[in-house]
Amino acid sequence: MKLIFVRHGETFGNAEGVILGQHDGHYGQLNAIGIKQAKNVANKLKSENINAIYSSDLSRAKDTVFEIAKYHKGIKISLLKELRERYYGADEGKKLTKEEREERAKILYNLNFRPGGGETVAELYNRIFRILDSIYKENIDNTVLIVGHAGMGRIITAISEEINLDEIGSKVSKAENTEIRIFEIKKLQYLGNSN
Repeated sequence: MKLIFVRHGETFGNAEGVILGQHDGHYGQLNAIGIKQAKNVANKLKSENINAIYSSDLSRAKDTVFEIAKYHKGIKISLLKELRERYYGADEGKKLTKEEREERAKILYNLNFRPGGGETVAELYNRIFRILDSIYKENIDNTVLIVGHAGMGRIITAISEEINLDEIGSKVSKAENTEIRIFEIKKLQYLGNSN
């Protein structure tokens, strides 16, 4: 399976340093830059022969995928709750300074860190692995587009490149807004933690 992963365009929250997670209010909407980015990435992907499209059901991902889909008429778009960003619990909606974001980044991928009572990285890995495994089984010989978020993009990268769960923080970079990552997946191997 050829997997094309795209992170959504910039949101009001991204621009203002707000922890979004699964938050889908004003801060979770694409801003003017994000809309332009979505149109640009759609143009970059217009010649790809995409067979199936999957997206997080959060607005920022949906709005990005709908721009891309304008060049891929007739392909069903599956909007999936399972492809949502990591759940940050009580931290969602909090605004952080650049320094606070840098400090948080140092611990965000520690296996037992549960931000704001939300999901651990292991729980996110397990959620994304299950849905990616299902997508893979349905599309072994296809080209698939997945539009989502920074955290889940890190997990998709780790799964696709067979990087162990405890190495994600050090070996997988965060996807920037509308960054494209392309993977050729021959098999999926679970390298997570079943806890």
